[in-house]
Amino acid sequence: MRLLLLTLMICLGGYFFRLKAEDAFFSRYNFCHITEESGLPNNSVTSVIKDSFGYIWIATQDGLARYDGYRFLIYGVKEPVFRLKGNYVYALCEDRQKRLWVGSDAGLDLIDLQTGLPLSLSRLGGEKFPGLSSLFASFVRSVVQASNGDIWVVTDKMLWCLELGDDGKVTGCYRMQGQTDNSISAVTELDGGLCAGIGNQVYWIMKKDGNVLEKQLLSDDIVPFSDDWRISCLQVDGDYLWIGSNRGLFRYGRVTKSLKRYRYSSHREGMLSQAYITDIKRTSDGHLIVSTFNGLNVYNRASDTFSFIRRLEAPDEGGLNSNIIGCLFIDGQDIWAGTQDGGVNLLYRSRRVEVSRLGDIPWKLSEGRTPQISAITEDKTGNLWVGTIEGGLYQMNPVTEAVKHYAFIPQNPVSILSNNVNGLLIDRDNHLWVYTWGAGISELDLNKPQPTFRQHSNGKVPGLEDDFIMSAAEDSINRGIWFGTTHGLVFYDKGQERFRRVDFHAMVSEFKSIGSLCVDCKGRLWVGTSEGLFIVDLFSFARSRQHFNYGGFYQFHFLFLA
Repeated sequence: MRLLLLTLMICLGGYFFRLKAEDAFFSRYNFCHITEESGLPNNSVTSVIKDSFGYIWIATQDGLARYDGYRFLIYGVKEPVFRLKGNYVYALCEDRQKRLWVGSDAGLDLIDLQTGLPLSLSRLGGEKFPGLSSLFASFVRSVVQASNGDIWVVTDKMLWCLELGDDGKVTGCYRMQGQTDNSISAVTELDGGLCAGIGNQVYWIMKKDGNVLEKQLLSDDIVPFSDDWRISCLQVDGDYLWIGSNRGLFRYGRVTKSLKRYRYSSHREGMLSQAYITDIKRTSDGHLIVSTFNGLNVYNRASDTFSFIRRLEAPDEGGLNSNIIGCLFIDGQDIWAGTQDGGVNLLYRSRRVEVSRLGDIPWKLSEGRTPQISAITEDKTGNLWVGTIEGGLYQMNPVTEAVKHYAFIPQNPVSILSNNVNGLLIDRDNHLWVYTWGAGISELDLNKPQPTFRQHSNGKVPGLEDDFIMSAAEDSINRGIWFGTTHGLVFYDKGQERFRRVDFHAMVSEFKSIGSLCVDCKGRLWVGTSEGLFIVDLFSFARSRQHFNYGGFYQFHFLFLA
């Protein structure tokens, strides 16, 4: 029965991937494929990271891409502004100065993450270390920042350590003494130091006098599995060090001094999907993810086994589009899997909002009508004010769940002006402003024990020329409130208790709507209209109370981050 339910759940959800093990770990994820069709420069991905500004950087065999969740900014040898030394990018790393280190087949590049522009390597200084010039032009496989800020760079057969000062310049330069007999294939930080996979051994790396690096076996208990055993990746996991290789996955117990090998099988449960391990990473909730050239694996700590997913013959958006996974990046619980021929496969968890029911509001609506909530705000005492379409205004105490209803009463000068509430605003004087669609504005002084509404409507209040109010924002500089209407801006002066229409230039004074208003921390009023976006200088309005300076954006682009 359980397997039947699992099968139905997978099919109904569109998850056409193979699932091994009963925990169904990967069934919790949604899948998104980021490929050349999306704008990626190449489908062969070698590295993925997220910078401190929230951008995703994707290294490929034909350039580097900065991804904001919607669009790509491409870096490469032929780009006039965003130029790199080489297009085959292997390594990405952000340092403490918010610079991106980019390692490629042609050397190192630096990118200023605040501007996105490439930086000259002269910014690193390094005049005291002539050998740096050879590093900058070397084949770079990996770049890692240690917890102390040191930058470790792995080239084809050399290992470098750069110490950086607070200004980001190189203050110390160490390198492996001579070229090693075997290439350095993996590095990771361990107990404040660095260990590296070199050939078929794992070594401690130590700084020595004379600006040299020396290696020492991490443990005699880590015995090479075979002569052709090559270490591809390392991952610290508590008291364990996971070692990925071309001959499978190994776990070294640093306390027990024991080494265990995990086997693979394409059909037996509990085993890895393949022996060639390409990367190992941990999610924020402690799950160990292992990539191979034949699928993606997750470790089950309770059973000491693995489950995996692989691409099937006819995949869709519900699964992997490639089995050949070369690198991993973990962002919380999200998994970014860089593949050799399918771009990036993003596995992300569904975001859920915890919702609790807040009592039963006795809606005053016509029979058969459901409540349409148009606005919600909270006053100083914690009461919630809920505006509705056709249902009027409700006040609710979230603790006692007591509800009070305010409805339009014809010929009543102290009731709300309309049951069609468009928006709510509580100002600094603790006045509630209820603006409506077609009936003007109702004001309620919440400082009074038994407040009644003060009505402001077109034809009865001078200066208020429109009863269709769409937006509102308080202006502390001019001690008033701005209202957006279907025909323009209206300012309410609290001191004089009067409304005044304030026009833009004659060419842009008439709008179909002013749908949104916002005052920022710099004293500017942002005005969203049917004719574009305008920014009003509120200090300029303070000088005359009749005119203001403004700028407009009729066409602009937004950047959205994933």
